[in-house]
Amino acid sequence: MRSTSPSILVVESPGAPAEAVRAVTAALGAHASDVHSVSINRDTFGAGTAARMIQSFLGEEDGRRLERELTAVAPSAVVAFTPGVAAVLIAARDRAGAAAAPVVCVVPELAPRQDWPLDVDRYAVVDDEAAVALAEFGIDGARVVVTGPVVAAGSSKRPRSSSFSR
Repeated sequence: MRSTSPSILVVESPGAPAEAVRAVTAALGAHASDVHSVSINRDTFGAGTAARMIQSFLGEEDGRRLERELTAVAPSAVVAFTPGVAAVLIAARDRAGAAAAPVVCVVPELAPRQDWPLDVDRYAVVDDEAAVALAEFGIDGARVVVTGPVVAAGSSKRPRSSSFSR
């Protein structure tokens, strides 16, 4: 019998902050979501011609692995933590058409980089300043949600303050 709780696919990669991945996965699991995880190599390599060729090949491999996982899991949403993974998920979503799951990006950076894709369905950011930074990059503010810091339970890290209230 299929679960009635939402099925979420969390996509991990070498560039994803491990603490954020663990915290988000645990939070999703605590809310009775059917959480699946897949790991890809999308953001492993740097710049340069050889690296771009390897990245392209890995992107194709990662894309096929993700498409298999998306078909098997049929998630209600997919979660990414890096711009490269988000780009792969967007391409898979766009190939799937209307039945595709929305792409949610957890942006764990206090100062987001400009390379976050513009066509993600929803962005979760640390604070108002991160939300403003994404808006300055051309991302529609209606798709940005200030969630507060993404830290594991018991963490002693304290990010800068935000007007976000629980």
